[in-house]
Order: sequence, then structure tokens, then C-alpha cells
Amino acid sequence: MFHPASFFKNNIKRIIPKSTYKKLKHSKKLHELKQYYKWQFSSFARFSAIPGGNEGLEQLTCQLQYHSHEIEKGLSHNNFRAGFGRRAITELTHSMRLWMQHNYPMEAFAMREALGVLKAYEDKHAKVGSALPLFYNDLIAGFEQEIRNADTDHCGASLFTRKPNDPHRTYKAVLEDRCSLRDYSEEPVNLDELIEAGQLAMRAPSVCNRQSVRLYISTNPDIIHKAMSIQAGMYGYKEPPAVMIITSTLTSFIDPTERNEPWVDGGLFSMALLGALEAQGLAACPLNAMFEQRRENAIRQALPIPPDEVLIMFVAVGHKPEKTLHPMSTRRDWHDIITILK
Repeated sequence: MFHPASFFKNNIKRIIPKSTYKKLKHSKKLHELKQYYKWQFSSFARFSAIPGGNEGLEQLTCQLQYHSHEIEKGLSHNNFRAGFGRRAITELTHSMRLWMQHNYPMEAFAMREALGVLKAYEDKHAKVGSALPLFYNDLIAGFEQEIRNADTDHCGASLFTRKPNDPHRTYKAVLEDRCSLRDYSEEPVNLDELIEAGQLAMRAPSVCNRQSVRLYISTNPDIIHKAMSIQAGMYGYKEPPAVMIITSTLTSFIDPTERNEPWVDGGLFSMALLGALEAQGLAACPLNAMFEQRRENAIRQALPIPPDEVLIMFVAVGHKPEKTLHPMSTRRDWHDIITILK
């Protein structure tokens, strides 16, 4: 069967120089890349939970969970600061009112979590003998009864207690035991332990075995201070004994359809790394690298990260303390996440 497109392509390849053909092919791929990013921009603008935009059920669910977790983090500080959270509570209660305006279900996970974390906020102030901040009652106006009746069993802060490390734990046990900790013991971290965890994480799948991920490790207090000052996810906590920075190099990808693959490979490696650190009995907290241009530039000026590498995440690492608080970060019911295709 005659295919005009193939016939035209083959004749073009015979007529023009190879170097010119390669340049045309490269230009075509760059045009495809531009179209893909245009499509991604459109999808993100349409479906994301950017405040002031889409007020769908899932978008407001996102906003409620995001701001609830902000408050949970404040509640998990060992040195509790009474009256914290004005901005987070303002944003949370605004999203709660939008939820009510749309008549979304009060029994939904996100709304129960929002009400529960506000109840935990009130309970924590009562426990430490501190009055609620002046802004609080105005912000929660209209939700007093719901907050009073809220369940706090799965909201707020949880107490972590260190157990002897079992090097023979199953993968299931490692996942169930792991939680993100921002407080660490005074024991210094051995660099060999971190290298070993990184080597184990290299067993994570990588597209076509291209192994795009790069891992930077430091126990140098000056470097840690530079990284944490810019990343800002450890605000209010002591700086960790060690930091790990995960990147993925764009030089490992050959087609516009792979434009998101650096984050896929990087995410697989990152989860494997967190599991490896937990298996070694180390505490860790993944810290996002979702930076605006200013902070990304600052990181690249402060640390020797090449321009061809995209930032995936930071990981604060230390030895587990005897006891510490951490956010509960309760997971949704599996029916909300898993769909069975029949």
C-alpha cells in the first residue's frame, strides 16, 4: 500500500544533506516539546487547586488537607509556640466556607480532618494553659459546634517512641514504621551509612536503565545551613545532622515525551532512599524542592548543582530521638485512592 507521508519523507532524506535533515528533525522535536508544555499548562490551569480558581470537590479537598497539615506541623513542635498559625487558619477556614457554599459533604475526609485539627489546636492550648489567640474566634465563627464535636483521634500530633532497630524487617514493616521526623538525637550521622542507603536506593527502577538520578550528601554544618536556609522546610527546628539532595539530569532523556521522566525516576529513587534510611534505623524527612525561580537560583549559587540537573527533593537525616512529636498525617480510605478496573 502506498503511503504518501512515508514516500515524501524518504525522498526528502535522499535530497537534502544529512546534517540539514538532522537539524530539521531536531526543530520538529522542539516544536513538539513546546506543544506538550502548552497542553500541560492548559491542564494545570484548568484542574489544579490554585486558590481563586477551580472550586471543585477535589480542589477544595486539596486546600483543606494542605492547610490542615500546616497546622498539624505547628502542633508537632516539641517547643510549642502558643498562638501560631494565623495565616494557615485563615486559609483553612476560608476553604471550609467555600466547601459549605458548594454543599459538599461534611462527613468527607478532608472536612473531618479540618475540623479535627482545629479541635486539636484548641485542646493543645488548653493543655498548656494558654489562651487561644485573639484572631481565632473570629476566623472559626459559624463552625464552633462542629469543631466542638470533632474527632481528634486522627488529627494533630502523634508521639514517636524509638524502638530497637530490626535489620531483618520486611518491606511492609519498613513502610509501616517510617514517618517523617524533623527532630533528631545529638548522635552524629556516619557518612558511610548515608552512602550505603544511597547505594541501596540505586536499586529503584529507572527508565531504560538510564539512571538519571544524582545524589548529593553532606554532613558539613555550613553546607547544611546554606541548604536549609533556602529550602526553609525546617523552620523552627534545629538544623539536621545531615542533608541529602536528589536531582535528575536532563541529559538522560531523548524525546519530548520524556519531559516529565526526570521527576518519575527521581521520585522512585527518593522513595527507595527513604526506605533504605528507615531500614538502617535513621530518621528522615523529605523536603520539597518546588521552588520559585529566586530560590532555585539561590540553591544553584550556594551548591555545586549543574544546570542540566533538575531538583527533585531534599532529605533531612539524623538518628532517631528517644521520643518526639510528629504530624499524624492520616491517610485517606483506600477507596478514595484505588480504583478497580473491570
